Amino acid sequence: MPYDFVTLDVFTDKMFGGNPLAVLPDARGLETEQMQAIAREFNYSETTFVLPPEDENNTRKVRIFTPMAEIPFAGHPNVGTAVALARLNLLGDAVAGQRLFFEEGAGVVALTLRGNGGEIDAAEFVAPQINQFEGDVPVDEAAKSLGLKPEQVVEAHHQPTVMSVGVRFLYIELKDLDALAASEAAPGPVTRISASRGLDGVFAYVRMDEASKNGVDFRARVYAPVHGVMEDPATGSANAGLANLLGSLNGDKDAKLEWNVAQGLEMGRPSRLHLTAERNGGEISEVRVAGGAVVACRGQINVP
Repeated sequence: MPYDFVTLDVFTDKMFGGNPLAVLPDARGLETEQMQAIAREFNYSETTFVLPPEDENNTRKVRIFTPMAEIPFAGHPNVGTAVALARLNLLGDAVAGQRLFFEEGAGVVALTLRGNGGEIDAAEFVAPQINQFEGDVPVDEAAKSLGLKPEQVVEAHHQPTVMSVGVRFLYIELKDLDALAASEAAPGPVTRISASRGLDGVFAYVRMDEASKNGVDFRARVYAPVHGVMEDPATGSANAGLANLLGSLNGDKDAKLEWNVAQGLEMGRPSRLHLTAERNGGEISEVRVAGGAVVACRGQINVP
């Protein structure tokens, strides 16, 4: 049976940048095993399958699959699916500022459509879970997971730490861009620490100095081989966790904190993500990630 699909490049405003995503805007009739087979066929970081909501107050139910497994939440699939539904005219007269609610494994994910000149070309999602810090990892172990030396890990702001906004990442701040470039993309060390600590992936990042910022506060790389993704060019869920982590380090009682992150440059798929963390009463109250999406292909896939 033929099913319509659309692919998008997400967290970019240009074709062939960002993170590719496949979206099946009407996945009714597909079994879980078929969804997994389709995700393996596309072999993108994620593929989404859109279904009617179980609660009529929500917009859609969205199931997210990596090539290896279904996951409860991810960032670029939310942004891309929201833009895809708007661009396919499946949301009525979609307008910038419109709120969407996607039912997912991690809970209901709220999104806001963004655009210019009446055309929806971006979206912002709210992390469905926050403040789930799960402990630190010894520097030696964290460095080894990336094929680096302990002195290449920065400890001044935080220890390598595990936290989740729906999926679990180990966050490691590195000394400089040379350390980031040298971080290990081979499956062995990252796979071992991911498996032993139940991680979805490892997030390595560098703070940009004022001289080389060029509008970017951080450069990042993300490795998720346990999901069949050796390196991910743009990872909204992991960056939401970074915003949660950075926001928790801020001492202000009430604040709106914003950062721009560049990811995927080492892969030749430059991506840009805008992060926001809201502090109220001395605690993180909300985390959001925004970015653009460009429609790349439309077609049909025949499912036996």
